[in-house]
Amino acid sequence: MGYYIWRYSTVFRGPRATAFKERWEIRRLEWEAARLTYYVFKQFPKEVKVGHTITHFFKKVIPKFIANFKKLCENSFKIAANQLSQDIAELKEEDGIITQLRDFWGKMPKGQIGANIVSIERNFLLKIAQEDKKDEVINRAEYNEVEAIINEAKKFEDHQRFMVWLRTRIKKRQQLRNVLEGFSWRRSVTISTQELLMTKALRAKLRKFLERISKEINQSNFKRLSAELQEELNLICNGIKDYFKQSYLVRERAILTVLKAFYMLEYVDTFLQESVKRHELPAQQTQEARDKLNDAIEEVGKKFHNIITQEFRIVIHDLEKEEREAERLARAA
Repeated sequence: MGYYIWRYSTVFRGPRATAFKERWEIRRLEWEAARLTYYVFKQFPKEVKVGHTITHFFKKVIPKFIANFKKLCENSFKIAANQLSQDIAELKEEDGIITQLRDFWGKMPKGQIGANIVSIERNFLLKIAQEDKKDEVINRAEYNEVEAIINEAKKFEDHQRFMVWLRTRIKKRQQLRNVLEGFSWRRSVTISTQELLMTKALRAKLRKFLERISKEINQSNFKRLSAELQEELNLICNGIKDYFKQSYLVRERAILTVLKAFYMLEYVDTFLQESVKRHELPAQQTQEARDKLNDAIEEVGKKFHNIITQEFRIVIHDLEKEEREAERLARAA
């Protein structure tokens, strides 16, 4: 599927439908991950070491393993990309909120009352800018991580170095992986969608509240309306923060799955080479199988660039845009 076909099909689905699609993909991915593990640690030794069914191993088992590997990576990319499309929708709501505040300032009365209201909104904008900056850094790191996995995997000659590189990557995520195992992946998709819908609702509520302030604010009700505005803006800021936290957990788990899949692929390649050394597998057929593994990496790399690369770039661009706009308005306040 081309990027733009995928992109617009996601846009027109809406947050709830996209979340349903993500949860469905996660169910499939969990099955595929279990199947991949079965092939590597059960089926391969059984075919090569116990049954010695070499023809069946090369003609049936290896192609199924490769197809499983490609599907696992593709589904991981789809989950991450769908979550990134939710991020774009969240950033659109954030942009709408910032625009509402910018338009509202022109309606504020001159003097201390207007200045105090603008000061509350200025602090909110600075918080939003800080959150956008953090999320931008995270998105760049995630994109670079997946890019690095594929690029390193293509250097197929030095297997030991790649295995060390992968183990180091996984070890760095050990603490996070323990946290990830403790919650439902599908639930994080649900929570992030709820937070996105909440941001939409709070944006609509804020618009009405700002209209009310511009008409009603005076010296007698200033403190009450200021407190209500502060509460509304805090709810929005916390909602945006919670959304990106849950979104990050979903994307990070998808990247961990890709890491594990490539680790399995490298393990299989090592298994094939060792089997040739022990004269359990013929050299020519084994080399052909290894070439197919390499082709699978190339194909996965292309799908990564077709689906997820552009989505990462859009999110990073939008985060930078919202960060700059929030900072600009805060300075102008």
